[in-house]
Amino acid sequence: MAFFARTFRFDYRRKMDQLRPTLVKGGAGIGANATVVCCNTLGRYCFIGAGTVVTKNVPDYALVVGNPGHQIGWMCECGERLTDDLNCLTCAKSYEKTEIGLHRSEKTRGKINQPLLSRGE
Repeated sequence: MAFFARTFRFDYRRKMDQLRPTLVKGGAGIGANATVVCCNTLGRYCFIGAGTVVTKNVPDYALVVGNPGHQIGWMCECGERLTDDLNCLTCAKSYEKTEIGLHRSEKTRGKINQPLLSRGE
């Protein structure tokens, strides 16, 4: 993973006053060899695919891949991809869209990880 902290070409002189901030919020997952260009924010629990080049801010819970990075879906806090109606099939959490990404909803969908087959019970 690479973070670029300056907006101009690199040279060997130290220019600490020209560094620009990059914010990675809690729970964000960054794949191998991903590049994050300076001045961008990676939202909470977002997932950045391996080799992705992030050139703009990433919303909370977003799934971003490619060069340049583009959003292809949403992710749950548990690390699973969300369905189109923003529900997690693994942990039963539900989400709602906001201006900054997703927000976890208070409602849940029944029991978590119900067994598919009965064990003779």
